[in-house]
This record gives sequence, structure tokens and C-alpha cells, in this order.
Amino acid sequence: MHQGVALKNTGDLEQAVAIHLTLNAGQTCPISELKTVIKLLHSRWPRLLKHSSVKDYVKGSLRATEIVISDLSEANVSLDHTPRVNPHLHGTIILSIPTGVNTREWLGHVTSRLYYYWTDMMQSGLEKVGIFDRVVTRHAQKIAPLTTNDTVNLQRWMQYSTKGAMTALADQMGKEDEK
Repeated sequence: MHQGVALKNTGDLEQAVAIHLTLNAGQTCPISELKTVIKLLHSRWPRLLKHSSVKDYVKGSLRATEIVISDLSEANVSLDHTPRVNPHLHGTIILSIPTGVNTREWLGHVTSRLYYYWTDMMQSGLEKVGIFDRVVTRHAQKIAPLTTNDTVNLQRWMQYSTKGAMTALADQMGKEDEK
């Protein structure tokens, strides 16, 4: 059973919103490219936070890497018969809302700009590391504001984003308690 973490509003987040993101490199890749693609994903995250549409408003962020291994059906294996993998980031960016803006319109503008920026960064990044054969569907699966900006929704997304890490951490903490 997961226990929620109490988030305290210290006042500086009263006028804040959270954007949740699922970002990838366009499609699954052979397991032999995994290290290269993960490095690319990780190197682009800080750049995203410095994009002109958000850099002055970022209050905090979190990202976690998830790697999904495809099933071994014929359609999901590489030419060398190894499984394909889908490394991707789940993230949260907490932004302060600029004064005097329509929040919904501003968020629409921000999420649209981040979507295109991530797509451009990933496409050029893949080409720089010599990956040209990628049929790109979408690099940004999701960039959207939380449905409602409250503690419960933020906690749910953050738990989802860190599901692998949190499970491993909880397991490890349980083992430590047994000693």
C-alpha cells in the first residue's frame, strides 16, 4: 500500500501549476542503442527546463526514466533477434504563473512550445549520434497541465512517474527494516 507524502504549501506555490510530461525518442529502439538513447534523453531534459517559455517560471521539476521491453513477437524484435526497448521520461515541471495572464491560454502556449522544442531537439540529437533510420511517430507523447492542480493529482502523477524507483526503494527499505 502506497502512503502519500504530505506536500506543504509554503505560499510561494499558491500561484503555481504543474505540467506532466511523457517524452521519448520517437519509437522503440534496438537494445544495442539503449545507452545512447538514454544519454540523449537525459541530456535534453535540462535544456527543456531552460526553454524561453518556462525558464523564468520553473519552481521545481522531477523526472524519472522508464524502460519498457517489448514482447518477443516477431514484430517487436530487431534484425539480430533481440528485443526492442522503449526508453522514455516521465516528468513534472512546476511553474509559477506569470501575473496578468490567462492561465489556460498561457499553459496552452507553453505546452505547445515545449512539445515542438522537444521534438526538434530529439530529431537533431538522434541524427548527431548517427541514428537516421528512426520512423518518428511522436517524441512527446504527452505534455499537458495536470487535470486539476491540487496535491492529490500531483502526488498521483509523481507516484506514476517514479513507480519503478519507488517500488525498488520501498522493497529495499523493507529489507533494511528486517535486519
